[in-house]
Amino acid sequence: MDGTLIRMYERKMKNYESETLLPRVNISNYRQESKPFAFWGPRAIPDTELVFIHAGAFALELEGETVRAKENELLVIFPGERHTLQSLEESGIISCIHCDLPEPEGRVLARIRTAADPELAEGFRRCAEASLHPAPLRDELLQAILSEILIRIRSLGTLVETNPPSARVQEMVRYIQEHLEEPVTRSTLARKFHASPQHINYLFKTELGTSPTRLLHSERAKKAFLLIQNERISVKEAAFRTGFCDPYHFSKVFKKVYGFPPGLIGRFFTPQ
Repeated sequence: MDGTLIRMYERKMKNYESETLLPRVNISNYRQESKPFAFWGPRAIPDTELVFIHAGAFALELEGETVRAKENELLVIFPGERHTLQSLEESGIISCIHCDLPEPEGRVLARIRTAADPELAEGFRRCAEASLHPAPLRDELLQAILSEILIRIRSLGTLVETNPPSARVQEMVRYIQEHLEEPVTRSTLARKFHASPQHINYLFKTELGTSPTRLLHSERAKKAFLLIQNERISVKEAAFRTGFCDPYHFSKVFKKVYGFPPGLIGRFFTPQ
């Protein structure tokens, strides 16, 4: 896994689609050796990352949460989460798969699982190998291998469970996603869903681990990323098309979500 988000995604990043019907591999790296006490982040990525630890120990730093994992354990990093992954020892070896998952699939994965199944590590190896095949065979192979990996992950012993959000909170999330160009606030959600603003904050914090504003910013940044990448529009236009009145404020929000300014997208990410 490369040291920065930009190098990791250069020429490889595919569109993130929130309504993906089948699991899809974006990037696969096998047995990458980390430098002593190396770290990646803080950053947020637009897809799900599966991290298999072959050797060493690692800490996943999230807002208000630290998850530690060791050899033969698997970490799950969810889309849009601002995080830092750090090696806790002088050496470590990990394999990573960046993928788009169907909404139900992604939400039921646990944060960390013990990877007792020896075939799981082999699946990561086969996934990286399949990524070298020419298209369209490559995409079909990757999809099949990832589906097998997900089946094996679900059968593993769970160390920390992540429960899916309630139907009501999912409806609120969909409302935010469908009204990104509008000034959606917790008061907006309170009126729409007949609850107090304080209760809206409570639901988001307990079920999603974030606030309505942070989720709105994350979704706006995600949409802007794809607009700039694929339509090659300016940062200013992307800001206006995602509900920001001030391009400078948009750039600050985008950098907080992704770890780099939106102006770099055109240089490092090709249209998909």
